[in-house]
Amino acid sequence: MTKKIHNLKHIRYLTDFEVISNNLLKWKKSKPIKELDDMIDAIISINYYITEIYHNELYHAEAQAEYRSAKLRAIERANKAEKKVEELKNELEKFKLKEELGL
Repeated sequence: MTKKIHNLKHIRYLTDFEVISNNLLKWKKSKPIKELDDMIDAIISINYYITEIYHNELYHAEAQAEYRSAKLRAIERANKAEKKVEELKNELEKFKLKEELGL
């Protein structure tokens, strides 16, 4: 899902949540009953849960991008190291050959 669509869905959720919570609070003020208190507690719990899921998705995407970037940097460093090892091996072979020839 694209970030834009994700954000639009989250805005819709927040709007719907506000409508529900405002109506519950209005009903509670006009006629407080235990069932409304239970519903308010449940909707608060749902909100915390949804907010946690939303944040986890954001952090997951961010962490995934960081891991991907770190992996690419590690691959690049490994490639450079392998190239340097080959260069040093070639240079060592040249020195061994010179030593064998007495140069």
